[in-house]
Amino acid sequence: MTVSVVVMFAIMLTTSATIGRHPTDINSAADAAQAPRPVAGPLEGMVFALGFIGTGLLGVPVLASAACIGMSGLTGKSWGFDRSIRKAPLFYGLLAVSLTLGPVLAAVLNDAIAMLVLSATITDISAAPFLAVVLLVASDRRIMKDRTNGALATHTVGWLTAVVMAARGVIAIAAQFIGP
Repeated sequence: MTVSVVVMFAIMLTTSATIGRHPTDINSAADAAQAPRPVAGPLEGMVFALGFIGTGLLGVPVLASAACIGMSGLTGKSWGFDRSIRKAPLFYGLLAVSLTLGPVLAAVLNDAIAMLVLSATITDISAAPFLAVVLLVASDRRIMKDRTNGALATHTVGWLTAVVMAARGVIAIAAQFIGP
């Protein structure tokens, strides 16, 4: 947790000291790599690379394992690094797929900005169905017993949010074909 807070603080400090003081348009990875120039001088590329790699080393395993834990738990299967592959095959299988898929996509696309757009589009498309599953589970008395969500949280705010997220997903798909 300490490392993630230090990384978060470093990102906020670097962003405010560079882009905040010297507004610049960032349209490519090269633009982003030059953004630390006011603070790092000629080492801006190295500072950007270290930050990018460090953030990836911190975030990718956490996000991948969290998604695998969620999917395994939702299906009622064993999960966790404290269990063997034989005791948690779904968890480790999903983890292997997710940690393999990222580098394969990076090798195929070879464009960091295109990867970010693809990631945001996938998030837009998948967010509404995932929220719908969460809402269904949260309101199911067989699963949640006496801890179900109330009508306002589930039926009003929750489903309204799911509809808005679904609309955003449709817009994201349309933007890929039509343009922004």
